[in-house]
Amino acid sequence: MFTKVFSEYGLPVEYSNLTTGPEQTQALASGDIQFLYAVGATSVILSASNGADIKIISTYGRSPEAFRLFAGKDSTIQTAADLKGRKFAGPVAYNMAKDGYRVVTTGKDLVDATIVVATSGAFYEKNPLLVKRFLEAQSEIAQYMKENAEETLEITARETELSMEAVKEMFPMYDFSTEITEADITSMKKTEQFMKDNGMIENRVDINGLILKID
Repeated sequence: MFTKVFSEYGLPVEYSNLTTGPEQTQALASGDIQFLYAVGATSVILSASNGADIKIISTYGRSPEAFRLFAGKDSTIQTAADLKGRKFAGPVAYNMAKDGYRVVTTGKDLVDATIVVATSGAFYEKNPLLVKRFLEAQSEIAQYMKENAEETLEITARETELSMEAVKEMFPMYDFSTEITEADITSMKKTEQFMKDNGMIENRVDINGLILKID
């Protein structure tokens, strides 16, 4: 769908599989990439705090229940507080659950786990039409997912190399609506405050100013 939209302007669409926030934001800052399609709001806040030209144009998804803390099958850990002083790592949640590991807690009611779509302010100023068309294509994709649920699940299973059973179980944990809501803004403000309070960022970030208002 992106290819179809941008072909109208004679522009090819190329994808880069960047899986970490720093990789994504650095690629945007260097100009190698014009859109970050699925970047953590935390990474955007960190990048903006460091002075990067980065702007949020929509949300990609939210998945608080997909963020999980696991304990061993026979572990005495019962709450997140019990993790103090412990070492932990984050493997694939679905596989851990199926292997019998116990869920200590999820992100539900703690964090919205907001994933966003971002571009640079400079790119938007020079190419407002392209950014608008990108958002229109994203909306078309979201609508297609709703109308073709089974095909969407099959594509997801193939691309992630997970079973259909796994994808069907996890899919309800995700909200792929693209509109930036007041709840999203509030969540990002809380995240920014948490990052400042814990020394993760030095400079404050105006969340409202981080979001592009696109007509």
